[in-house]
Amino acid sequence: MASGKRSSLMLLTAALVGAVVLGVALPPPAARAAAPTAVTIAGSLQSEVGCPGDWDPACASTQLVYHSNSDVWQGTFALPAGAYEYKAALNNSWDENYGLHATPGGDNIPLALADATNVRFYYDDKTHWVTDNVNSTIATVAGSFQQDLGCAGDWDPSCLRSWLEDPSGTGVYSFVTTALPHGTYEAKVAINESWDVNYGQGGIPNGANIPFSVPSDGARMIFSYNPSTHVLTVSGPALTQTTTNLKSSINPVAVTQPVTYTATVTPTPMAGTVTFTDNGAPIPSCTSAPLTGATASCAATYSSTVSHNIEAAYSGFGTFAGSASPTLTEVVTQSPCASLVGCNLKGVTLNDANLAGAHLNGANLKGAQLIGANLAGADLTGANLTGANLTMAILDRAVTSGATFKQAVWSDTTCPDGTNSDDDGGSCVGHL
Repeated sequence: MASGKRSSLMLLTAALVGAVVLGVALPPPAARAAAPTAVTIAGSLQSEVGCPGDWDPACASTQLVYHSNSDVWQGTFALPAGAYEYKAALNNSWDENYGLHATPGGDNIPLALADATNVRFYYDDKTHWVTDNVNSTIATVAGSFQQDLGCAGDWDPSCLRSWLEDPSGTGVYSFVTTALPHGTYEAKVAINESWDVNYGQGGIPNGANIPFSVPSDGARMIFSYNPSTHVLTVSGPALTQTTTNLKSSINPVAVTQPVTYTATVTPTPMAGTVTFTDNGAPIPSCTSAPLTGATASCAATYSSTVSHNIEAAYSGFGTFAGSASPTLTEVVTQSPCASLVGCNLKGVTLNDANLAGAHLNGANLKGAQLIGANLAGADLTGANLTGANLTMAILDRAVTSGATFKQAVWSDTTCPDGTNSDDDGGSCVGHL
């Protein structure tokens, strides 16, 4: 059989010897829990590569090798020109086998070779797709995310954990995963497990990396590749938008007095974490606080009288999108205050604090740093702002009856009547 071709007589003989078992319509395999111990390319090609006969599910010469880095079975066999058929037989028997379109006990897979060829065969036990590099384009999504899938490293075209498959034979190859954490990544399509042929943005050979984002931990991401245009598209799930709100257990809080921040995510997601930040920096003990139902909490204490701009960011999970809370300004005082009314805030730093509409009646803000603070509509009746720094502060519509502004610092300040201190002779006095 130097030509590798099968005569009609030999094809008939093989069919008769194997009867239905070695033909086309084998019964579907029984359900199993364990991975296969052996995968054999069994078919009319086996005698060409050293097997005693064809359609032998136990012949070691055509067994594939499991590659743990790829989680795929692979093997390369030198075949003469000819027309062949094959299937994947598991565990050295026909009890479980897969044919065309990954169908259990399905049709034989045809393989036509015009010339002698080294053919590489593949079997993925996750999808039961069995194919070869003649019938199919062997394409991998290689990129900055592959380690998250279990590959030894990123940007590895030989790691088939991100193999683009086409079991149904539609001509469009796809890979689906829910293993990626929330983040931004890049990818390209690599052909035949190497970088020799690869496609980037727009299907351009050796083109730019293709950026994509995973909107939340565990989101279902679909990678689709068209071998005609070489274009890779990446799509995520339709997301449920969320809202994160943040509350403080006590505000203002005294130095060394514990305070608890509670973030509430609506609608209630399946899971996820919340990261709490203080003036933009993560609070060390609260970087990934798990949700319990709809809420997550963070405890803190402070050693000095400065303001803290607290935010909470929900990570997102599955089909629930991430979201961030509005800023909550936590005021820290020397002694406990039930409210800001009459509170002693002497010398406190409240730069950029959002105190719009706050009740600061009779509060002591002597020497307070209020640079950029929003005091729009705040009630400052009888408050002491002697020496307070009000540079770029917003006092629009603030109530200032009886308030003291002696030696206050004014610069680009929005006065209570809506004018600007720089246009009022460098002070809001007279425009309160």
